[in-house]
Amino acid sequence: MKPRILALVAGTLLGSAAMAQQYKVTGPDGRVTYTDRPPVTQNARVQPLNASGGPAPQSALPAVLRDAASRYPVALYTAADCTACDMARNYLKQRGIPFTETTVTTAEDSAAFRQRFSGSSSVPLLTVGAQRLESFNQQAWSGYLDAAGYPKTSALPVGYVASAAAPMVPLPADPAKSAGVPTLPQAATAQREESPAPGTPPGFKF
Repeated sequence: MKPRILALVAGTLLGSAAMAQQYKVTGPDGRVTYTDRPPVTQNARVQPLNASGGPAPQSALPAVLRDAASRYPVALYTAADCTACDMARNYLKQRGIPFTETTVTTAEDSAAFRQRFSGSSSVPLLTVGAQRLESFNQQAWSGYLDAAGYPKTSALPVGYVASAAAPMVPLPADPAKSAGVPTLPQAATAQREESPAPGTPPGFKF
């Protein structure tokens, strides 16, 4: 990419960094909404987002990566059985880019993805800061990562472990487990029902 184009990309990134804080709100029913106002919602999980839609970058990074990751965090959106998604993920790993990965698998994921990205339904999708790049194009992605200040070769510390990919819409929690209600296996329940207490009249059931 020519220096003039890189300068334009860098200017666009800088201008986008001033966008308002975004919030991801997951309701009790698992429904996800996005807003630019601090929500006041009970029984909902609220996650502040950076411009890319991902959580804050890890702090245990060398300075050369920490600065770029804090100003222009990178987030990758993928789907299962997607060759281009695998290529995109491998490219980011080989270059040593710290990124978050979000999977779009269920119908709920797809709906949240379209809401987040103004109707888009194409993966892989990469965000660098507030910039959105659809479809994997190594040359284009490289140009934006260069402009954002990421090193051209990996500078990740030895032993660095990337965060696991997470679904676009978190899976609903098991109500019984969330409430701490103990459950009995079906066989144990049946055995308890078939074994009346001593002295119980024949044929009597609870």
